[in-house]
Amino acid sequence: MFKETLRLALGNLGRAKLRYFLTTCGIMIGTGAIVSMISYAVGMQSEISGTISASGLLNTIYVLPRSNPMARMGHGATAPSPSSSDSAEVLLTDGMVERIRALDGVSDAFPALTFPAIVSRDSVNEFAFVAGMPVSAKDAMEKRLEAGETFSTERDSTLLASASLARKLGVNPDSLGSGLPVTLTIATLGDETSAPVFSFGSRMAVRKRSFRFYLRGLLKEAFVSPLGRADAYIPLEMTKAIAPLTPLTTRDPRDILRNLSRGSGSYPGLEVHVSDMRDTPKVSEEIRSMGFVAMSVSDQLDRVRSTFIVLSAFLGAIGGAALLVGCLGIMNVMLMSVLERTREIGIMKSTGARRKDVLTLFVTEAAFVGLAGGLLGIVLGWVVAEVTNHVMFTFVVREEVPFRRLYEIPPWLAAGAVALAIGVSIIAGLYPARRAAGLDPAVALRYE
Repeated sequence: MFKETLRLALGNLGRAKLRYFLTTCGIMIGTGAIVSMISYAVGMQSEISGTISASGLLNTIYVLPRSNPMARMGHGATAPSPSSSDSAEVLLTDGMVERIRALDGVSDAFPALTFPAIVSRDSVNEFAFVAGMPVSAKDAMEKRLEAGETFSTERDSTLLASASLARKLGVNPDSLGSGLPVTLTIATLGDETSAPVFSFGSRMAVRKRSFRFYLRGLLKEAFVSPLGRADAYIPLEMTKAIAPLTPLTTRDPRDILRNLSRGSGSYPGLEVHVSDMRDTPKVSEEIRSMGFVAMSVSDQLDRVRSTFIVLSAFLGAIGGAALLVGCLGIMNVMLMSVLERTREIGIMKSTGARRKDVLTLFVTEAAFVGLAGGLLGIVLGWVVAEVTNHVMFTFVVREEVPFRRLYEIPPWLAAGAVALAIGVSIIAGLYPARRAAGLDPAVALRYE
């Protein structure tokens, strides 16, 4: 009986090819809209998750004092206590660094030092934030290395530049060789005898100071962490020698006054690496119990995933509006079909067809329309996503970043789209099917 129902349903669809083809196109457009929109949300989530996972940042914890402005913004960490004050807070000193490094599960811990500088190569000058990285974190840096090599000693004069900074400096990855000479220029505090660039009153003169480095490695991208942006890296010991010379080692001017009042010996933040990503929550809690704010990339990744789930639902709802229009088309076509086949339905029922049989026949026809529209919608969604991706990189992004496919159509999305198309088509066809099944055979046979 089931095979006979399928044969009759396909035969009925074939008798009105154009009508059902146009109806199928409505379902195809709605399904394609859903697939193309959600595929970009899924693709962007995979791109972010993959980049973070490949860089080893899931094993990283960022530690900040409670007075740090980034700590006050939350970022999934424990908020500062209302009773805390700058005078009573625990400082990130060398002794505290050693204490955190000794925690179970911690493989390395080092201060996060960043300073602004002008990076010069030939006649090109670019502003950048330069950060320090110890040789002990060489493995983490190599995961982000795109070309060249990292530094091997703490007194190495090697500089690693982000891909964006390298492009601004006109660096060709193939021309790194033994290193390209670059100059770091910073603003330092001088005295009344200094030749100032500008001054804050008579006792705070600011002058320039330059340092020679060699660009030997390019990183995949500039990284923005809770500790700030880093466009370039030099060995940590070299950073410790340079950073205290400039008063502008922070992005919050209020921290300049805090640092002057505290004196030297404390750091604005720490970067902690754990041996196993599963130890991140435990280590974070131990650090928070010491009086600091601990933030991990894995926490932020969970927030990103939640955000993309909401975004996918929102984009899917927009595409669903187009699918709803297609469903109304199915309902309209099926109602017309019931009217045109009223005598045929009467003959079927008078020759023994049950109400259930007629209902199943019309529902099957609607399901076939949904199946065809869903399959074609996946193809349409892929075409739209591919074209949009190429247009974006050709006319918008251009050569700023290498070409990548920012969309992804996983099996669950394709299967879900087809199932949704079939489901809504069946729902749309239920009313016409019930109307056909409820026809009185005698009345249907007299219908003209």
